[in-house]
Amino acid sequence: MARKKNKASALPISPCYAVYLSLDQSADPDAEDDDIETSSICSSESNVSTNRSELQSNAKAIADLRTELEHTSMELMNPRPASRITALKSIHKVIQKFFLDLDSEPSVVNSISLNLESVFKKGVDLEKLLACSIICSIVVQVGPDLTESLLRNYKALLQHYVKDNSLQPSLRGSAAVALSVLVWQAPEELDPETTKEILTLLANVFKTACLKGDGKSPVHAEAMCNMQVDAISSWMRVLISAPGDLGAELGEAAIPQLVSILQNVNVNLRIEAAEALAIVFELIREEKRVHYQGPYYKQILIHLDDLISESSKAISKKDKKKQRTSLRPVLSSIRTQDHPEVRLKLGNEQLLLDTCVLNFYYESLCDVLAQSVNNHLLFNPYVRDMFDLGPPVKREDQANGENKESKAQRQFVHQIVSKDRHINRQYNRNKKASFQNRFDE
Repeated sequence: MARKKNKASALPISPCYAVYLSLDQSADPDAEDDDIETSSICSSESNVSTNRSELQSNAKAIADLRTELEHTSMELMNPRPASRITALKSIHKVIQKFFLDLDSEPSVVNSISLNLESVFKKGVDLEKLLACSIICSIVVQVGPDLTESLLRNYKALLQHYVKDNSLQPSLRGSAAVALSVLVWQAPEELDPETTKEILTLLANVFKTACLKGDGKSPVHAEAMCNMQVDAISSWMRVLISAPGDLGAELGEAAIPQLVSILQNVNVNLRIEAAEALAIVFELIREEKRVHYQGPYYKQILIHLDDLISESSKAISKKDKKKQRTSLRPVLSSIRTQDHPEVRLKLGNEQLLLDTCVLNFYYESLCDVLAQSVNNHLLFNPYVRDMFDLGPPVKREDQANGENKESKAQRQFVHQIVSKDRHINRQYNRNKKASFQNRFDE
Protein backbone atom coordinates (compact mmCIF):
# COMPACT_ATOMS: atom_id res chain seq x y z
CA MET A 1 0.00 0.00 0.00
CA ALA A 2 1.41 3.36 -1.00
CA ARG A 3 2.26 5.65 1.87
CA LYS A 4 0.22 8.84 1.96
CA LYS A 5 2.37 11.91 1.50
CA ASN A 6 2.26 14.45 4.28
CA LYS A 7 1.77 18.07 3.31
CA ALA A 8 5.00 19.97 3.78
CA SER A 9 4.90 22.26 6.78
CA ALA A 10 5.24 25.94 5.99
CA LEU A 11 8.26 27.86 7.17
CA PRO A 12 7.54 30.45 9.84
CA ILE A 13 7.77 33.97 8.53
CA SER A 14 10.88 35.84 9.61
CA PRO A 15 10.39 38.73 12.09
CA CYS A 16 11.79 41.25 9.60
CA TYR A 17 9.37 40.21 6.88
CA ALA A 18 6.44 40.32 9.28
CA VAL A 19 7.18 43.94 10.18
CA TYR A 20 7.70 44.77 6.51
CA LEU A 21 4.31 43.34 5.62
CA SER A 22 2.68 45.34 8.40
CA LEU A 23 4.15 48.46 6.80
CA ASP A 24 3.13 47.66 3.24
CA GLN A 25 -0.04 45.65 2.84
CA SER A 26 0.41 45.72 -0.94
CA ALA A 27 3.31 43.27 -0.63
CA ASP A 28 2.30 39.72 -1.37
CA PRO A 29 4.57 37.18 0.34
CA ASP A 30 3.21 34.36 -1.80
CA ALA A 31 4.55 36.11 -4.87
CA GLU A 32 8.08 35.76 -3.52
CA ASP A 33 8.03 32.51 -1.57
CA ASP A 34 5.12 30.08 -1.31
CA ASP A 35 6.62 28.57 1.84
CA ILE A 36 6.08 31.69 3.93
CA GLU A 37 3.23 31.30 6.38
CA THR A 38 1.16 34.43 6.09
CA SER A 39 -0.98 33.64 9.11
CA SER A 40 1.78 34.88 11.40
CA ILE A 41 1.54 38.40 9.98
CA CYS A 42 -1.15 39.24 12.51
CA SER A 43 1.53 39.76 15.15
CA SER A 44 2.76 42.84 13.29
CA GLU A 45 2.00 46.44 14.15
CA SER A 46 -1.32 47.51 12.63
CA ASN A 47 -1.31 51.27 13.18
CA VAL A 48 1.09 52.17 10.38
CA SER A 49 -0.21 53.62 7.11
CA THR A 50 0.19 51.62 3.91
CA ASN A 51 1.31 54.57 1.82
CA ARG A 52 5.00 54.17 0.99
CA SER A 53 5.90 57.82 1.52
CA GLU A 54 4.13 57.81 4.87
CA LEU A 55 5.95 54.61 5.80
CA GLN A 56 9.27 56.18 4.90
CA SER A 57 8.41 59.21 7.04
CA ASN A 58 7.53 57.06 10.06
CA ALA A 59 10.78 57.17 12.04
CA LYS A 60 9.62 54.59 14.58
CA ALA A 61 8.66 52.12 11.85
CA ILE A 62 12.04 52.52 10.15
CA ALA A 63 13.83 52.05 13.49
CA ASP A 64 11.79 48.89 14.10
CA LEU A 65 12.81 47.61 10.69
CA ARG A 66 16.49 48.13 11.49
CA THR A 67 16.08 46.17 14.71
CA GLU A 68 14.25 43.35 12.98
CA LEU A 69 16.87 43.25 10.21
CA GLU A 70 19.56 42.58 12.79
CA HIS A 71 17.46 39.83 14.38
CA THR A 72 16.67 38.24 11.03
CA SER A 73 20.33 38.23 10.02
CA MET A 74 20.88 35.67 12.80
CA GLU A 75 18.71 33.27 10.76
CA LEU A 76 21.53 33.17 8.20
CA MET A 77 23.35 30.86 10.62
CA ASN A 78 20.45 28.38 10.54
CA PRO A 79 21.58 24.91 9.38
CA ARG A 80 18.50 24.57 7.10
CA PRO A 81 19.04 26.10 3.62
CA ALA A 82 15.30 26.82 3.25
CA SER A 83 15.31 28.94 6.40
CA ARG A 84 18.40 30.83 5.28
CA ILE A 85 16.85 31.53 1.86
CA THR A 86 13.67 32.86 3.47
CA ALA A 87 15.73 35.16 5.71
CA LEU A 88 17.84 36.36 2.76
CA LYS A 89 14.73 37.20 0.72
CA SER A 90 13.27 39.08 3.68
CA ILE A 91 16.42 41.12 4.26
CA HIS A 92 16.82 41.95 0.57
CA LYS A 93 13.18 42.99 0.17
CA VAL A 94 13.26 45.42 3.09
CA ILE A 95 16.66 46.98 2.34
CA GLN A 96 15.71 47.43 -1.30
CA LYS A 97 12.31 48.94 -0.49
CA PHE A 98 13.21 51.63 2.07
CA PHE A 99 15.99 54.04 2.96
CA LEU A 100 16.74 52.79 6.49
CA ASP A 101 19.40 55.29 7.61
CA LEU A 102 21.73 52.39 8.40
CA ASP A 103 24.59 54.76 9.25
CA SER A 104 22.78 55.59 12.49
CA GLU A 105 23.15 51.94 13.60
CA PRO A 106 26.33 50.46 12.03
CA SER A 107 25.83 47.30 14.09
CA VAL A 108 22.97 46.30 11.76
CA VAL A 109 25.21 46.37 8.67
CA ASN A 110 28.07 44.70 10.54
CA SER A 111 25.78 41.90 11.72
CA ILE A 112 24.38 41.31 8.23
CA SER A 113 27.87 41.44 6.69
CA LEU A 114 29.28 38.96 9.21
CA ASN A 115 26.48 36.47 8.59
CA LEU A 116 26.70 36.90 4.81
CA GLU A 117 30.29 35.68 5.02
CA SER A 118 28.90 32.43 6.42
CA VAL A 119 26.43 32.22 3.53
CA PHE A 120 29.22 32.63 0.98
CA LYS A 121 31.22 29.86 2.66
CA LYS A 122 28.57 27.14 2.99
CA GLY A 123 25.44 28.33 1.17
CA VAL A 124 23.96 27.00 -2.07
CA ASP A 125 24.07 29.07 -5.27
CA LEU A 126 20.68 30.71 -4.69
CA GLU A 127 21.83 31.93 -1.27
CA LYS A 128 24.99 33.41 -2.76
CA LEU A 129 22.97 35.14 -5.49
CA LEU A 130 20.72 36.73 -2.86
CA ALA A 131 23.76 37.69 -0.78
CA CYS A 132 25.22 39.57 -3.78
CA SER A 133 21.92 41.42 -4.23
CA ILE A 134 21.86 42.36 -0.54
CA ILE A 135 25.39 43.78 -0.75
CA CYS A 136 24.34 45.99 -3.69
CA SER A 137 21.21 47.23 -1.87
CA ILE A 138 23.17 48.05 1.30
CA VAL A 139 26.01 49.86 -0.44
CA VAL A 140 23.78 52.48 -2.10
CA GLN A 141 22.40 53.63 1.26
CA VAL A 142 25.39 53.70 3.61
CA GLY A 143 28.19 56.21 4.14
CA PRO A 144 31.91 56.00 3.30
CA ASP A 145 33.05 54.11 6.41
CA LEU A 146 30.64 51.19 5.99
CA THR A 147 31.18 51.09 2.22
CA GLU A 148 34.95 50.91 2.72
CA SER A 149 34.48 48.07 5.21
CA LEU A 150 32.24 46.10 2.82
CA LEU A 151 34.68 46.58 -0.06
CA ARG A 152 37.56 45.38 2.09
CA ASN A 153 35.60 42.31 3.27
CA TYR A 154 34.22 41.13 -0.07
CA LYS A 155 36.51 42.37 -2.84
CA ALA A 156 38.79 39.32 -2.98
CA LEU A 157 35.91 36.84 -2.62
CA LEU A 158 33.84 38.44 -5.39
CA GLN A 159 36.87 38.60 -7.69
CA HIS A 160 37.38 34.88 -7.13
CA TYR A 161 33.73 34.16 -8.01
CA VAL A 162 33.94 36.19 -11.23
CA LYS A 163 37.11 34.37 -12.27
CA ASP A 164 35.99 30.81 -11.40
CA ASN A 165 34.76 29.17 -14.63
CA SER A 166 33.39 26.20 -12.69
CA LEU A 167 30.63 28.30 -11.08
CA GLN A 168 27.18 28.88 -12.54
CA PRO A 169 27.10 31.86 -14.97
CA SER A 170 24.30 33.51 -12.97
CA LEU A 171 26.45 33.52 -9.81
CA ARG A 172 29.50 34.86 -11.66
CA GLY A 173 27.37 37.64 -13.17
CA SER A 174 25.87 38.58 -9.80
CA ALA A 175 29.34 38.63 -8.23
CA ALA A 176 30.55 40.95 -11.02
CA VAL A 177 27.65 43.33 -10.39
CA ALA A 178 28.23 43.33 -6.60
CA LEU A 179 31.96 43.95 -7.05
CA SER A 180 31.38 46.84 -9.46
CA VAL A 181 28.75 48.48 -7.23
CA LEU A 182 31.19 48.34 -4.30
CA VAL A 183 33.89 50.02 -6.41
CA TRP A 184 31.39 52.53 -7.83
CA GLN A 185 30.22 53.61 -4.36
CA ALA A 186 33.66 53.49 -2.71
CA PRO A 187 34.49 56.77 -0.90
CA GLU A 188 37.96 56.92 -2.46
CA GLU A 189 39.18 55.94 -5.90
CA LEU A 190 41.06 52.65 -6.10
CA ASP A 191 44.72 52.79 -7.04
CA PRO A 192 45.41 52.44 -10.80
CA GLU A 193 46.81 48.90 -10.54
CA THR A 194 43.78 47.56 -8.67
CA THR A 195 41.44 49.30 -11.11
CA LYS A 196 43.25 47.76 -14.08
CA GLU A 197 43.13 44.35 -12.41
CA ILE A 198 39.33 44.48 -11.95
CA LEU A 199 38.69 45.89 -15.43
CA THR A 200 40.84 43.16 -16.99
CA LEU A 201 39.01 40.52 -14.97
CA LEU A 202 35.62 41.75 -16.21
CA ALA A 203 36.87 42.18 -19.80
CA ASN A 204 38.03 38.55 -19.81
CA VAL A 205 34.43 37.54 -19.08
CA PHE A 206 32.73 39.51 -21.84
CA LYS A 207 35.43 39.09 -24.49
CA THR A 208 34.07 35.55 -25.06
CA ALA A 209 31.13 37.31 -26.78
CA CYS A 210 33.43 38.77 -29.47
CA LEU A 211 33.41 37.44 -33.03
CA LYS A 212 35.36 34.25 -33.61
CA GLY A 213 38.38 34.01 -35.87
CA ASP A 214 36.20 33.19 -38.88
CA GLY A 215 34.18 36.39 -38.34
CA LYS A 216 31.10 34.56 -37.07
CA SER A 217 29.29 35.36 -33.84
CA PRO A 218 29.56 32.81 -31.03
CA VAL A 219 26.28 31.24 -29.92
CA HIS A 220 25.98 30.80 -26.17
CA ALA A 221 23.23 29.70 -23.80
CA GLU A 222 21.01 32.46 -22.40
CA ALA A 223 22.58 32.17 -18.93
CA MET A 224 26.04 32.72 -20.41
CA CYS A 225 24.84 35.75 -22.42
CA ASN A 226 23.27 37.25 -19.29
CA MET A 227 26.59 36.84 -17.47
CA GLN A 228 28.40 38.61 -20.32
CA VAL A 229 25.86 41.46 -20.20
CA ASP A 230 26.43 41.76 -16.43
CA ALA A 231 30.18 41.81 -17.03
CA ILE A 232 29.91 44.69 -19.54
CA SER A 233 27.68 46.78 -17.26
CA SER A 234 30.01 46.07 -14.32
CA TRP A 235 33.01 47.03 -16.44
CA MET A 236 31.31 50.37 -17.20
CA ARG A 237 30.74 51.09 -13.49
CA VAL A 238 34.39 50.44 -12.67
CA LEU A 239 35.56 52.41 -15.72
CA ILE A 240 33.57 55.49 -14.66
CA SER A 241 35.10 55.20 -11.16
CA ALA A 242 38.70 54.98 -12.42
CA PRO A 243 41.11 57.67 -11.16
CA GLY A 244 42.15 60.57 -13.39
CA ASP A 245 42.04 59.89 -17.12
CA LEU A 246 42.66 56.16 -16.62
CA GLY A 247 39.04 55.43 -17.52
CA ALA A 248 39.38 57.17 -20.88
CA GLU A 249 42.68 55.39 -21.57
CA LEU A 250 41.45 51.88 -20.72
CA GLY A 251 38.10 52.50 -22.37
CA GLU A 252 39.78 53.44 -25.66
CA ALA A 253 41.82 50.23 -25.52
CA ALA A 254 38.60 48.18 -25.22
CA ILE A 255 36.84 49.75 -28.24
CA PRO A 256 37.81 46.92 -30.68
CA GLN A 257 36.22 44.30 -28.41
CA LEU A 258 33.04 46.34 -27.97
CA VAL A 259 32.75 46.89 -31.75
CA SER A 260 33.05 43.14 -32.21
CA ILE A 261 30.27 42.48 -29.68
CA LEU A 262 28.05 44.92 -31.62
CA GLN A 263 27.81 42.12 -34.20
CA ASN A 264 26.81 39.41 -31.70
CA VAL A 265 23.59 37.49 -32.33
CA ASN A 266 22.25 38.33 -28.85
CA VAL A 267 20.26 41.59 -28.78
CA ASN A 268 21.04 42.38 -25.12
CA LEU A 269 24.77 42.05 -25.74
CA ARG A 270 24.56 44.36 -28.76
CA ILE A 271 22.69 47.00 -26.76
CA GLU A 272 25.07 46.76 -23.78
CA ALA A 273 28.13 47.03 -26.02
CA ALA A 274 26.66 50.10 -27.76
CA GLU A 275 25.96 51.82 -24.43
CA ALA A 276 29.50 51.02 -23.30
CA LEU A 277 30.88 52.62 -26.47
CA ALA A 278 28.83 55.77 -25.84
CA ILE A 279 30.25 56.04 -22.31
CA VAL A 280 33.81 55.45 -23.55
CA PHE A 281 33.47 58.20 -26.17
CA GLU A 282 31.99 60.56 -23.58
CA LEU A 283 34.86 59.92 -21.14
CA ILE A 284 37.52 60.41 -23.83
CA ARG A 285 35.92 63.65 -25.04
CA GLU A 286 35.63 65.03 -21.51
CA GLU A 287 39.06 64.03 -20.21
CA LYS A 288 41.38 63.90 -23.23
CA ARG A 289 40.21 65.01 -26.70
CA VAL A 290 37.05 67.06 -27.16
CA HIS A 291 36.42 66.05 -30.78
CA TYR A 292 37.67 62.46 -30.51
CA GLN A 293 36.56 60.02 -33.19
CA GLY A 294 39.26 57.36 -33.40
CA PRO A 295 39.93 54.66 -36.03
CA TYR A 296 36.66 52.79 -35.38
CA TYR A 297 34.36 55.82 -35.51
CA LYS A 298 32.91 55.29 -39.01
CA GLN A 299 32.57 51.55 -38.48
CA ILE A 300 30.64 52.14 -35.24
CA LEU A 301 28.24 54.58 -36.93
CA ILE A 302 27.59 52.12 -39.77
CA HIS A 303 26.88 49.27 -37.34
CA LEU A 304 24.55 51.42 -35.23
CA ASP A 305 22.67 52.69 -38.30
CA ASP A 306 22.23 49.11 -39.52
CA LEU A 307 20.98 47.92 -36.13
CA ILE A 308 18.51 50.79 -35.78
CA SER A 309 17.06 50.10 -39.25
CA GLU A 310 17.22 46.30 -38.81
CA SER A 311 14.70 44.55 -41.08
CA SER A 312 15.78 40.91 -40.88
CA LYS A 313 12.93 38.47 -40.35
CA ALA A 314 15.25 36.37 -38.19
CA ILE A 315 14.88 38.97 -35.41
CA SER A 316 11.58 39.33 -33.57
CA LYS A 317 9.59 42.57 -33.71
CA LYS A 318 10.03 42.93 -29.95
CA ASP A 319 13.83 42.76 -30.22
CA LYS A 320 13.85 45.19 -33.17
CA LYS A 321 11.82 47.73 -31.21
CA LYS A 322 13.98 47.30 -28.10
CA GLN A 323 17.16 47.67 -30.15
CA ARG A 324 15.87 50.73 -32.04
CA THR A 325 14.72 52.51 -28.86
CA SER A 326 17.98 51.83 -27.00
CA LEU A 327 20.42 52.63 -29.79
CA ARG A 328 19.00 55.92 -31.09
CA PRO A 329 20.28 57.98 -28.11
CA VAL A 330 23.59 56.09 -28.29
CA LEU A 331 24.03 57.00 -31.95
CA SER A 332 23.13 60.62 -31.24
CA SER A 333 25.66 60.81 -28.40
CA ILE A 334 28.54 59.35 -30.44
CA ARG A 335 27.78 61.24 -33.65
CA THR A 336 26.79 64.69 -32.35
CA GLN A 337 28.16 64.57 -28.77
CA ASP A 338 24.63 65.42 -27.65
CA HIS A 339 22.77 62.90 -25.50
CA PRO A 340 18.96 63.35 -25.65
CA GLU A 341 17.66 64.89 -22.42
CA VAL A 342 15.39 62.81 -20.20
CA ARG A 343 13.41 64.49 -17.42
CA LEU A 344 11.92 62.40 -14.63
CA LYS A 345 9.41 63.82 -12.18
CA LEU A 346 10.13 63.20 -8.49
CA GLY A 347 7.33 64.74 -6.47
CA ASN A 348 7.94 68.49 -6.70
CA GLU A 349 11.39 67.99 -8.26
CA GLN A 350 12.76 66.97 -11.63
CA LEU A 351 15.69 64.67 -12.36
CA LEU A 352 17.57 65.65 -15.52
CA LEU A 353 19.55 62.94 -17.33
CA ASP A 354 21.49 64.71 -20.09
CA THR A 355 24.67 62.61 -20.36
CA CYS A 356 25.43 58.95 -21.02
CA VAL A 357 27.04 58.64 -17.58
CA LEU A 358 24.03 60.07 -15.71
CA ASN A 359 21.68 57.87 -17.70
CA PHE A 360 23.82 54.85 -16.84
CA TYR A 361 23.81 55.84 -13.15
CA TYR A 362 20.01 55.85 -13.20
CA GLU A 363 19.78 52.51 -15.01
CA SER A 364 22.24 50.98 -12.51
CA LEU A 365 20.11 52.19 -9.61
CA CYS A 366 17.02 50.72 -11.27
CA ASP A 367 18.81 47.37 -11.52
CA VAL A 368 19.75 47.46 -7.83
CA LEU A 369 16.61 49.03 -6.32
CA ALA A 370 13.94 47.92 -8.83
CA GLN A 371 10.59 49.70 -8.30
CA SER A 372 11.87 51.45 -5.16
CA VAL A 373 14.30 53.71 -7.02
CA ASN A 374 12.01 56.76 -6.78
CA ASN A 375 11.69 56.34 -3.01
CA HIS A 376 15.49 56.40 -2.70
CA LEU A 377 15.77 59.36 -5.08
CA LEU A 378 13.49 61.29 -2.71
CA PHE A 379 14.87 60.24 0.68
CA ASN A 380 18.32 58.66 0.24
CA PRO A 381 21.03 61.38 0.53
CA TYR A 382 23.71 59.18 -1.09
CA VAL A 383 21.58 58.49 -4.15
CA ARG A 384 20.55 62.15 -4.39
CA ASP A 385 24.19 63.18 -4.23
CA MET A 386 24.93 61.21 -7.43
CA PHE A 387 22.59 63.51 -9.35
CA ASP A 388 23.29 66.75 -7.41
CA LEU A 389 19.71 66.88 -6.15
CA GLY A 390 20.69 68.48 -2.85
CA PRO A 391 19.53 67.36 0.61
CA PRO A 392 16.55 64.99 0.85
CA VAL A 393 13.05 66.44 0.62
CA LYS A 394 11.11 66.83 3.85
CA ARG A 395 9.26 63.61 4.39
CA GLU A 396 6.22 65.34 5.84
CA ASP A 397 5.86 67.55 2.76
CA GLN A 398 6.23 64.63 0.40
CA ALA A 399 3.92 62.32 2.32
CA ASN A 400 1.16 64.78 3.19
CA GLY A 401 1.08 68.12 1.34
CA GLU A 402 1.46 66.88 -2.19
CA ASN A 403 -0.87 63.92 -1.78
CA LYS A 404 -3.63 66.04 -0.23
CA GLU A 405 -3.45 68.56 -3.04
CA SER A 406 -3.59 65.95 -5.77
CA LYS A 407 -6.48 64.19 -4.04
CA ALA A 408 -8.48 67.44 -3.81
CA GLN A 409 -7.85 68.09 -7.48
CA ARG A 410 -9.04 64.61 -8.40
CA GLN A 411 -12.21 65.04 -6.33
CA PHE A 412 -12.96 68.40 -7.98
CA VAL A 413 -12.55 66.96 -11.48
CA HIS A 414 -14.72 63.99 -10.54
CA GLN A 415 -17.49 66.31 -9.29
CA ILE A 416 -17.46 68.35 -12.52
CA VAL A 417 -17.56 65.23 -14.69
CA SER A 418 -20.36 63.71 -12.59
CA LYS A 419 -22.41 66.91 -12.85
CA ASP A 420 -22.03 67.05 -16.64
CA ARG A 421 -22.95 63.39 -16.91
CA HIS A 422 -26.07 63.93 -14.79
CA ILE A 423 -27.20 66.91 -16.93
CA ASN A 424 -26.71 64.97 -20.17
CA ARG A 425 -28.57 61.96 -18.89
CA GLN A 426 -31.48 64.11 -17.67
CA TYR A 427 -31.67 65.85 -21.06
CA ASN A 428 -31.75 62.51 -22.88
CA ARG A 429 -34.45 61.17 -20.56
CA ASN A 430 -36.65 64.25 -21.17
CA LYS A 431 -36.11 64.02 -24.91
CA LYS A 432 -37.01 60.34 -24.93
CA ALA A 433 -40.16 60.94 -22.83
CA SER A 434 -41.29 63.76 -25.14
CA PHE A 435 -40.86 61.56 -28.21
CA GLN A 436 -42.86 58.71 -26.65
CA ASN A 437 -45.71 61.09 -25.68
CA ARG A 438 -46.03 62.37 -29.25
CA PHE A 439 -46.08 58.82 -30.56
CA ASP A 440 -48.85 57.80 -28.09
CA GLU A 441 -51.02 60.75 -29.15
